[in-house]
Amino acid sequence: MKETKGTVVEARTGSWGRLLSRGFLPLALLASGAGASDVVVPSAWTATQGPDNNSYPLNFFSPGGVGRYQQVYAASDFLASGVAFPIVITGLSFRPGQAASSSYSLSGRTLTVTLTLSDSTAGPDALSPTFAANVSGTATTVYSGALVLPTVPPFPGPGPHPFVWTIPLQSPFLYTGASDLLLDLSVLGSTAGPGAAPLDGINANGDAVSRQFNQGDPFSPTANGGGTLGLITRVSYDNLFAPFGAGCAGAGGFVPSIGSSGGDPTLGNSSFAITLANATGGGAAFLVVGASDVSWLGVPLPLALSIFGAGPGCFLLVSGDVLIGTAVSGAGPGAGSAVVPTPIPANPALSGGIAFVQWIPFDPILAAIHASNAASVTLF
Repeated sequence: MKETKGTVVEARTGSWGRLLSRGFLPLALLASGAGASDVVVPSAWTATQGPDNNSYPLNFFSPGGVGRYQQVYAASDFLASGVAFPIVITGLSFRPGQAASSSYSLSGRTLTVTLTLSDSTAGPDALSPTFAANVSGTATTVYSGALVLPTVPPFPGPGPHPFVWTIPLQSPFLYTGASDLLLDLSVLGSTAGPGAAPLDGINANGDAVSRQFNQGDPFSPTANGGGTLGLITRVSYDNLFAPFGAGCAGAGGFVPSIGSSGGDPTLGNSSFAITLANATGGGAAFLVVGASDVSWLGVPLPLALSIFGAGPGCFLLVSGDVLIGTAVSGAGPGAGSAVVPTPIPANPALSGGIAFVQWIPFDPILAAIHASNAASVTLF
């Protein structure tokens, strides 16, 4: 192994444990990379203002008021929007409700809250008034403490209005989509400006959301109200393996592509690997592993690979912090493939680390390098 201009070159297979321990990849919070996405649930109201308003749970308490609120989101609605599970949820956002020809203003407030997310097999319109009965598996605390919600003036027009109040999760939540998603928010205290500030909602049987709540007791095991009404919510998330960008063609016009095998990049998965397909067989390739898809050594990305003899349209899409060399099996254009095993240690310190990966194959027919698309890999 040798170091050249800030890049580690490995001629043998590496693991995330070794690469991350060298400090090339961030270990703290999820990066805002190519895998970051948003989805609105219920999806029918993504581009249209909802027909109903709902003051619960962020605005239904007078100053100093407390309470508890559960809302379920149908997994099928995520799928209908094209979400590929599993995902890591990083934030939840809400938008103001409609007041005649404009939105309601949102008065600023600070809430003391505990927010958990979990799976739920109860489903919309079927939540039990017993809060615990709606939780499947383990409820994960994703936010705890002071939640500052800014004052927002009215937005003109019929909407849809912007999602202006956001809960950025302190601990991202892995959601597999195996069952529905349950939000459980306890407000332990609040300070608020004058007047209520209704949020955008939908009150319809058979849609993707419904709620149960207890106004007045955040520790109550049972609800004192509920129904099919729910907040229209923007869910921010990262895919664990998210391809992005475009590669460039080698011999025969085949464009190599990046993929993965061995399951998801979850902690303790010793079978996870990065794969190459559609390359020219009989050559070699570097798997490029980087901490950024924005810049490398101060140079903005993407970077044209023509400076290394590649053809037009070939770009480096990720920072070249680690290069792992391997042979490309197969014979002929488009028949080449490769696999680099990247076992993931069962180390909680790695949770939320994100890396960016791309293949740079050498085409023995053209005697030149070309490139695959890239992907972000989030460890969880």
